[in-house]
Amino acid sequence: MPMTTFDALLQDLFSSLNDEEKALVFSLSEEKHFNAKETFQKPGTVCKKIWLIKDGAIRMYRESNNKDYTLHLFTYPRFITDYISVTDKTPGIYFFEALIPSTVLEFNYEKFYGLLHKSSSYEKVARKILERVLYEENARVDEMIFLDATQRYNKLLEKDPQFLQKVPLKHIASYLKISPETLSRIRNASKNID
Repeated sequence: MPMTTFDALLQDLFSSLNDEEKALVFSLSEEKHFNAKETFQKPGTVCKKIWLIKDGAIRMYRESNNKDYTLHLFTYPRFITDYISVTDKTPGIYFFEALIPSTVLEFNYEKFYGLLHKSSSYEKVARKILERVLYEENARVDEMIFLDATQRYNKLLEKDPQFLQKVPLKHIASYLKISPETLSRIRNASKNID
């Protein structure tokens, strides 16, 4: 699924809705702004929100043994949430942190999915969102299993060439499951190729 703009994503997702239905969806959202390094979802709390990133970069991570592990680096446009917590209504285990100033549309999960009972058009939207999420998750797992560190780095760079200027390298290294030193070697080797 190629990178797209925020407006193109909205057009694709909500194409099955008429203007009144779109207005209802967006009436359930609130635009939120997060500062760099601001955490807006923490472990131990039940996640009740879905966020659609309009601008910025957000990291989903987990802490273990006094170390944090970056599971995802999200850029816009993308729907994000703690899927296990929000669907099972159990305390989450992940932090969500804005890495740079970021803007999201925040939806209450219960209200958002409550729309599914109103019209089959909303079911189509939910299916498209779920398909996007599953595609992205499957691609991430596939990359981790079948690509080496250099290939994963190049894939990340391919998705968003400016990404490395936006995000601290220690988080990129954690996301790629390599040490900061290995990331530095990969970056230097790719500069020498250019």
